[in-house]
Amino acid sequence: MSFLQGKWASFEEMYSDLKDDPVFLQGIKTDVSKKISNLILEIENAKSSKDMFDCTCKLSSFFDNLEKDATHDIYKKTNVYVLVLNAVFHNAKFTDTIVEILGNGEKISDLKKDSKEREELIFVNTSILLAFFGIAIDHQSINEISIEFLRKNTTDLLKKIVKKSAYKIDFINLCFFLEKVSWDNGLYFNQNYESKFPVKLNDSFLFTNLKTSRAFAGVTLTSLIIRPAIERRFKSIISGINDEKFSIVDSMDSVYDISHQINEKIKHYYRNTPKDITGFF
Repeated sequence: MSFLQGKWASFEEMYSDLKDDPVFLQGIKTDVSKKISNLILEIENAKSSKDMFDCTCKLSSFFDNLEKDATHDIYKKTNVYVLVLNAVFHNAKFTDTIVEILGNGEKISDLKKDSKEREELIFVNTSILLAFFGIAIDHQSINEISIEFLRKNTTDLLKKIVKKSAYKIDFINLCFFLEKVSWDNGLYFNQNYESKFPVKLNDSFLFTNLKTSRAFAGVTLTSLIIRPAIERRFKSIISGINDEKFSIVDSMDSVYDISHQINEKIKHYYRNTPKDITGFF
């Protein structure tokens, strides 16, 4: 089933339809379809960082216990990774937390000093890594068209958060915030899960894919701000061009600074992202 056949008028309609359709995994066993469908609902209803991490572990365990051919088959016949991404962004706790944090305008460094606010940041970090975890698991099966679809879908999901904040949140700042939180080593979920977790885990498989999902998140969020960030900088320059203090040198320096900042981020992420994917971004 392709999401690009024009069946849906919007990403929202697509997600709602597929989430509620038990046969969205065409050609896949019914029990497998049900397990994934149940997990999608579990992600959407998660209330804490532990809930999100549990879902990540369940997703990891599910695909780790499949033969590679079976995993490839699921990825070729479905876009399950799109559903995982959308389930995270449709989680009310996730969007509400982001709106609250960015709405208060506090710095991440200050938020980390408060135990309650630090836990909120860990929740966002864990959620973002899960959002891109499905993409990381079998990224070899995701082609260029799918990557472009994911970029557009992610943009749409981010804009919904901006709208939910009554436009108090800026799209560029939202991307920068999520990118920074997802790459903060001090915000990883690190509670002990081995003695209580109900499924068998392969730590190597789990954490390798977590590392890759973090790289995908960084590349995606950074790539989405390239154009709007540079456009905003030029608009700022143009608005002050008649000011007597206007300096073309300072203006070009400011454009260079933002371009250099973005370029350095991308180069950093590319060092950590599978080579067969980086070109698509």
